[in-house]
Amino acid sequence: MRYAWKAKFLAVATMCFTTAGLIVPAYASSVSGTNLTKSSVRRNIPLATVKNLTDGSKQYIYYIDGVKNSFFIPPASFNPYTASNQDLLKYGYPSRPDKASLSATEYQSEMQDWSSFVSHHKSPTSYPQNIVVQSDTSNGQSSTTSSTNTSNSTQDSWYSNWSGYMATSSYNEWTIASGEFYQPSWTYLSSYPNAQESTWAGLGGAANSSSDLLQDGTAIDTGGQMVAWYEYLNSGYDSKQIDMPSVVVHTGDHIKAYVSYDSSTGTTLFDVIDYTDNTSSAAQLSNSSIYYDGRYAEFICERPKVGGSFTPLADFSQADFFEAQVYSIYNSWNQVGALNNEHIEMTSNGASTGTPLANAAITSSNTFWDSLVE
Repeated sequence: MRYAWKAKFLAVATMCFTTAGLIVPAYASSVSGTNLTKSSVRRNIPLATVKNLTDGSKQYIYYIDGVKNSFFIPPASFNPYTASNQDLLKYGYPSRPDKASLSATEYQSEMQDWSSFVSHHKSPTSYPQNIVVQSDTSNGQSSTTSSTNTSNSTQDSWYSNWSGYMATSSYNEWTIASGEFYQPSWTYLSSYPNAQESTWAGLGGAANSSSDLLQDGTAIDTGGQMVAWYEYLNSGYDSKQIDMPSVVVHTGDHIKAYVSYDSSTGTTLFDVIDYTDNTSSAAQLSNSSIYYDGRYAEFICERPKVGGSFTPLADFSQADFFEAQVYSIYNSWNQVGALNNEHIEMTSNGASTGTPLANAAITSSNTFWDSLVE
């Protein structure tokens, strides 16, 4: 039940925020060369064209380094209560709760939440003349890792930029990563004014194994600005952080991050939904097979790179993930904690010997918390 979760976790997040004060994170004195000055390298990507489609919808097209990125406005006749899940996601709405996987009570509660969002949704009527790429900021693949097996299904790993959980497979099994969380707050530290943090879901990008990654979520930028974004990359190209238009993000907001890859068309859908402010944005990426790796599906808190170097990790409150699940080529939803997975701890050097920066702990098969180590 979404709003029961919210009451519980906002209390936790508030507690973490108010007790943190201005405590310097444990890593602050041990990591050199990370107090960077963030450059304001913003690329304005102009709107290339608007297509009026035969069903009455509109397609806003932007080309980023020659790659087509599309946003869709539904037709005037669009009715979210009768639309297919595919069309709901295309236009930035959450898909309906899956009745087959829920008890009658759970389904009724989920449908009430879904209907409430739909009835209050602030659907965009157009998209801007420019979208913004933060061309010096990368929420890239994981970096510098070591690991050890801890059980038959879970492996402990240490990364220098990721903390969270990742479902793993030996082949392209995963086609959707979908997770929800409450947007963490942050505490400003004058000694680390350029600290940042990103919270996201994605497919691919595991260190030493995959350079292909499709991801979206939210970011705490320099100065505490909160934005929704998406990004795609491989060994030869990184789109950098693309800000999502029309999504309004505040501390404590209930966020859904959803990434879906369709192998039949080579198309990826990035969907970020803010249930609290009833805003959302959905971007469609064409010819995206070169960025897809379905062996990994992850739910992560990250310190991004700016100008090619890791930023300090923002002093963020606990991020509580729920509904963390992945969809397989066998047409089934799977909870990340019930699968073979990696538990990822962020350390200063990507090894167990490094200074801990952030760590996660699973609380049920589809819920976990992720927190700064202080």
